[in-house]
Amino acid sequence: MSNYIGFISLVLLSTHVTGLPDGAPSSACSDMVPGHLPTSVKGEPPYQINVEGASYQPGTPLTGSITSPSEHVILGVLLEARYVTHPSQLVGEFTPTSEDFKTVCGDNHKSAMTHANPNKKNNVTFSWNPPSTPGEDIIFRLTVVESWFPSKYWLNITSQRINGCSKKLKFKSHDTEDPCSVF
Repeated sequence: MSNYIGFISLVLLSTHVTGLPDGAPSSACSDMVPGHLPTSVKGEPPYQINVEGASYQPGTPLTGSITSPSEHVILGVLLEARYVTHPSQLVGEFTPTSEDFKTVCGDNHKSAMTHANPNKKNNVTFSWNPPSTPGEDIIFRLTVVESWFPSKYWLNITSQRINGCSKKLKFKSHDTEDPCSVF
């Protein structure tokens, strides 16, 4: 009888231990916690978000990458852009840069980027499309899964602050939106 209970427990537990090779579920969009057993890693993450530029403008995509030392592979990701002053609000849309990734979250299912397969990745590139109106400063937030079993993942990796370029500047007799000019 105890073997039977042990077997059933193992089967039930294995349904919660398996990784999510097809990407993060929509339930992870708010807290960015993957659907694995809770074994997040504490300390300085070996992963970094690199963004090409310190500001964004409506209509101009922003590109970047997620990098890691070679001994730290990337199996899964969940990447989101959020307003600094409203950190629970997702902003903009992601465009997958390869078939290894897809978009999830938000009303249009494009507010975040996640992995589309369980392949190992050492360098991830992304393209983010800002909202159509000038906005607030943002940060990119990232969860990285390093191994499926045992589950090992890093939460709340953040980029540098990205300027929303929504300053209104005065020129002679009229106001002009020139979001990133500095005088």
